[in-house]
Amino acid sequence: MSEKHKIHKEPAQKSTKVDAGDGVAHQEPEAPPAPASDTPSMGNLLRTFSEGRTVLNLSGLPGVTNLGVPGPDMWLAQTTNWPIYPATGRLVLSGGGLFTDPDTAARTRELEKQINDLRTQRDAQATAWKTEKSGSEKKEKEIKKLQTTVDQLEEKERLSFLLHRVNQKAQALLLKSKEFQKEFVQSAGIEAYVVSVDIRRSTELMLKARKPDLFALFITTLSVEMMEHIKNCYGIFDKFTGDGVLAFFPEFYSGRDAGYRSITAAAQCHEAFRRIYRDFRKSFNSVLTDVGLGIGIDYGLINIVQMAGGLTVVGAPVVYACRMAGGPAEKTLLNQPAFEKISEKFSANVFIRETEIDIKHEGRTLAYEVCPNGSVFQPSKPNWEIAEEQVVEDRK
Repeated sequence: MSEKHKIHKEPAQKSTKVDAGDGVAHQEPEAPPAPASDTPSMGNLLRTFSEGRTVLNLSGLPGVTNLGVPGPDMWLAQTTNWPIYPATGRLVLSGGGLFTDPDTAARTRELEKQINDLRTQRDAQATAWKTEKSGSEKKEKEIKKLQTTVDQLEEKERLSFLLHRVNQKAQALLLKSKEFQKEFVQSAGIEAYVVSVDIRRSTELMLKARKPDLFALFITTLSVEMMEHIKNCYGIFDKFTGDGVLAFFPEFYSGRDAGYRSITAAAQCHEAFRRIYRDFRKSFNSVLTDVGLGIGIDYGLINIVQMAGGLTVVGAPVVYACRMAGGPAEKTLLNQPAFEKISEKFSANVFIRETEIDIKHEGRTLAYEVCPNGSVFQPSKPNWEIAEEQVVEDRK
């Protein structure tokens, strides 16, 4: 690698074939024992209960410190599925959102109350609609009322879904600004970096675990920490994929330095795997040394669509980010469009090396290995955050 961080066209490394059958069997144990080694930071969350809500000590959460004793402001949304794996007083959470800002927590509780009320109203209106005579004027009115309720419910469920997938500053703004909400449901395509994370050889890892529940705890701990790293880097967490995660960094949300933020999030995920796998060594009968994360990044037009009560991202960049994630463990690979954007804007801040990957049904494909080079670079704040800070300043 030259001192000027230019791209080297070195001979390609040995090709890595995408393994389409790499998967994880999921189990949700009632009470698995804790790993014999020190539990990772995300596992050191203590559970209490307050008025039916789950409350946590968040001191172990990446980027969150000195929050003190759990209280009602540290609140977990009830509408989100929260599988919890108790382990000798320690807990690991496998999904959902954490709300540590008092105003955000209060607004979220109100939102979820509205969602529950609308669901009750929808069910009652559906029953009333069915009992009316077909073709009657009253039945038509009941249909219109039901449609209005369903539309309102979908809007609020979409907002609730989004809240768990963005950072705390965006959560607060989403609850206050309908204009900001609309940015996430644009009908036209938006430009974004898509990041796909895949745990390489996850099936072998599962088979080498001493107990299925220990493997479940390992996967859960890793996935939740990766989710937090993505959100803290201004990414939008899309979904758990079973043996990895999918996220995206649209420029309207992540800012003009979205590409650098996506690479930073990838590097943090690699480090999280190395640390957590080391901490969980005693959970496995044998410890593989050639495992890790394969991470793929692509760039282009995507659409955020509503599906199954939530939002998800679709488009060609999603496909090729997932294919790039089938590369070697501990590597982040860029597809061609992502390489062009990142090399143009961040060549002084990253190392890039040309390589290739063997993609099933496509053959040998050019890819670019990338990682931060350690230079000091502070990504610019996204426009929405700058505008909100100005509003706060004007109020003083």
